[in-house]
Amino acid sequence: MGYCPLVPTCSLGTFVFVVGHDRAGKSTAARIIGEELDLPVVDLGDALRELQRHRPDLPADPSQALEILLGERPMLAIDIVERTSQPNVIITGVRDPKTLADLTELRTGRVVIAIAATLAARSDRPERQEIRESLAERDKRHRAWGLDAVLAAAEISIENDGSLGDFENIVRRDVAPSVEKRLTR
Repeated sequence: MGYCPLVPTCSLGTFVFVVGHDRAGKSTAARIIGEELDLPVVDLGDALRELQRHRPDLPADPSQALEILLGERPMLAIDIVERTSQPNVIITGVRDPKTLADLTELRTGRVVIAIAATLAARSDRPERQEIRESLAERDKRHRAWGLDAVLAAAEISIENDGSLGDFENIVRRDVAPSVEKRLTR
C-alpha cells in the first residue's frame, strides 16, 4: 500500500480485514488466523457496543445509540484500532468503504479477506448477541452502508456454506499461510 509518506500517522505493518455479512464466519476466521500467526483481533462491532455502554450522552435505546456511533464509525474505528500497539492486526466489523479506506491509510500493508455464505447457511448459525432484526434486514442495511464495495475489495475470498470443520481447515491450511506471506514484519 505504501501510504506512509503522505500520512504522518501511518505505521509499518499490515491490517488484515476479515469482512462479510453477519454469521458468515468472520469471527471464526479471524480467531484462527490470529492463533496461527499470533496476531491480535479487533472486532469493531464489539468495540462500538462497549463504547455505547460508556457514553452518557447517547440515547438509552440501544438501536438509536448505535446509529449515532455508526455515524462516527470511521473516526472511532481509527481510535479503537490505534490502541493496539501491534504492527499487524486483524480487524473484523468493517462494513463501509470509508472505514476501510481510513484504516488502510494507517498501515503500509492491507489484506482484505471476504467470507461469503448464503442466507440459508447463515440462518442456521447461532447469534453472538441478541438482535431484533432479521438477517435479511441486516443484510439490506449493511449493503446500504457499502458492504458490497468492501467485499469487492477482497484479495482473498472464502465460501463458508459447508461444515464448521471444513471451514476451519480451509482457513488454517490456505488462508493463514497466504496472509502470513503478506504481513509486514
